[in-house]
Amino acid sequence: VHQFGSLDEKIRLLSVKKCRSEIRAHSDGRGRIGSSFGFSAIQTRYTPYYLIGAQNNQPNQNGSLGLIDSLGKVVLEPGYDFIVKGDELFIARTGQLHKVLNKKMEVVFESYEYALWPSFIIPHGVGVSRNRKQGLLDSMGQFFLPCAYDMIIDGFAENGLMEVRRGHLIGFVNREGEEVIACKYQSSGSWGEGLLDVRRNDKWGYINAQGETVIPHRYSIGKWFSNGRALVAQRDEEGYHFGFIDKEGKEVIPLIYEDGRDFKNGKAEVKHNGKWITIDRQGKQIP
Repeated sequence: VHQFGSLDEKIRLLSVKKCRSEIRAHSDGRGRIGSSFGFSAIQTRYTPYYLIGAQNNQPNQNGSLGLIDSLGKVVLEPGYDFIVKGDELFIARTGQLHKVLNKKMEVVFESYEYALWPSFIIPHGVGVSRNRKQGLLDSMGQFFLPCAYDMIIDGFAENGLMEVRRGHLIGFVNREGEEVIACKYQSSGSWGEGLLDVRRNDKWGYINAQGETVIPHRYSIGKWFSNGRALVAQRDEEGYHFGFIDKEGKEVIPLIYEDGRDFKNGKAEVKHNGKWITIDRQGKQIP
């Protein structure tokens, strides 16, 4: 340890357990070790590793960064400008060369062309970008998603679909990395009861997980389904008029309200003649 960091003179020899205790005491709350130790922590799921060559937690651009384990053994020789961990992968950069390393410090991917960063969208994944386009690598360094998207918006929904964006239009990919719903929608809401509210040509409609249009794009506002009902609205010169549709697209509660909220436990609140009232799934007012 003395070889790689400057310890307080009062600390002569630390067991691994003691060392971890002292390290926690000196942590700044972001998984990094304070300057009194002269190195910074990178905590993985199984083994703590520590940066060597970084003083006071400042970025180092001199190619001197490496890694040691909790026993002081060098696991990655110094020579990098930047090292960051993902779930169980490390990303290291020297000059313009980016590398992805597994926990055995084996290189699984390297490139001068792609910028890399940790991604937790897929297990042990790595985000990649080139020419302002984004993609994903898996834990083996293989492309899960090609660098074809302007944005990978979120993680996977329960139905196994994830939103991606090309230009200003969104679509969806599955857990195999296949684009199963083409990027043709302006925006989307949330999946509810198997349907998703999406906007196309400035109108809202609903699609299923296969990308099929279930309810045509005809509403000025469309919200997600809950209790078999979705809040929708049409706009005219007088403003918005709210009501509810069922999953077949039938307007089961007329669009006569000034505002509305989603159904919960068979009830919804709507604004009528300036006052909020509660209705059931058939549109009848509840006292």
